[in-house]
Amino acid sequence: MTNVPTAMHELALADPARDARLEPAAAERILQQLRQAPQSPPARHGRRWRGRGLLMAATIVLLLVAATVALAAAGVFRTGSPVQPSTRPQAGVGEGVPVRGRSELLALRVPDPEGGLPWGLRIVHTTRGLVCLQVGRVSGDQLGELGIDGAFHDDGLFHPLPADVLPREAVSGHSETATCALAGSQFADEQDGVDRNAFPHESGVHGAIGHLRDLSYGLLGEHALSVSYGKGPGRTTEAVSSPAGAYLVVTMAGGRQIGVGGGVTAPGEVPGSTVQPQGVVDLATYRFAGKLCVRSTVAHKIKACPPPSDAPFRMPGPPRQLHRPIGVALDVVHGAVVDARLTFRAPYSVTDARNEYAVRIPLGCRDGTDGIPIDRDVRRGAIVHVVVPRPFVNACGRSVTIEVYFGPSNRAALPARGTIVGSVVLAKPGRG
Repeated sequence: MTNVPTAMHELALADPARDARLEPAAAERILQQLRQAPQSPPARHGRRWRGRGLLMAATIVLLLVAATVALAAAGVFRTGSPVQPSTRPQAGVGEGVPVRGRSELLALRVPDPEGGLPWGLRIVHTTRGLVCLQVGRVSGDQLGELGIDGAFHDDGLFHPLPADVLPREAVSGHSETATCALAGSQFADEQDGVDRNAFPHESGVHGAIGHLRDLSYGLLGEHALSVSYGKGPGRTTEAVSSPAGAYLVVTMAGGRQIGVGGGVTAPGEVPGSTVQPQGVVDLATYRFAGKLCVRSTVAHKIKACPPPSDAPFRMPGPPRQLHRPIGVALDVVHGAVVDARLTFRAPYSVTDARNEYAVRIPLGCRDGTDGIPIDRDVRRGAIVHVVVPRPFVNACGRSVTIEVYFGPSNRAALPARGTIVGSVVLAKPGRG
């Protein structure tokens, strides 16, 4: 018969530090013993066993909870439901959707500062010509998120992030756990104060401040060799994952900010392009033509990488003017213009995220609107509809000029000559 008190004794003697190191096989053995324990006493003992049965049931529940905690500390999580995107992605809109068979979970594994499942990276190619770098916890050969700290109702499960969907809120270039850039680009990102379950902050789930993480990660390209961070004797240098030059550093949150971050991008079209890693990573080493160079914010004996040729960065000439007609209709509520609805025929096609149409409102008296991107594929000759909210909010007088522009998207680091498809002058209705 299974010796339940022995299993109880084994767990009772384990302190929290030992629980954190409990081998998965040992924890599973304890759970198996508990499952095989007798659930009810022999009937002939009557009342004498009734109280003991209740005590035994309560003890088993406590042991199961303790064993579950031990399994989590040892990095063993049962699998739950897959992570679902907050919106249904479309192949020709925004970041697009992952190209089937073009997602790769890198072999890179980074220990979590408090133990448990390691962190990892996945590279995803999308239908709009973007490369996205996803960050999450890794169980076996799957990238995902954990049901802890309020995420997934604290179910304690590992929730896989399918390779055919992008993470929640992966819009406008990056979220807390994903960064997207044009294919061939080098980029580096940092995210401060991320939940330890890799669950985005936009969901409103927040772990305790003492459990938050700072992430530094990126794709530095085929010429990158290593990244370095830290100070003094504790300084660390780690090789990047070839050939993409991927790296990931996970540290306890430094308390600077929570749930914010940003990054830098270098275009892949420029030979010799490099980027400075972000966050705690302060140095990256590259090799070009057999010679080493660094991008660094700290002094180093290796010379700095030379800037790329400035030829591709020469300012382009003025935009071409097509003077195509732009239709417009105003939505007015209680005498106030709430938005303008524009209509135009597309003179050029948009087949990926490299180029785009955008709406601009240049103003002479103050900064105008840089551009409201129409972030989707467009067929040449198609009728395009776009809504411009509050077109008069920054108007210098009673009228504004709205332009429809075509050119490189905001993801393209290289400036290029654009085209003004057409423009229209809007007059504010009414008086005052």
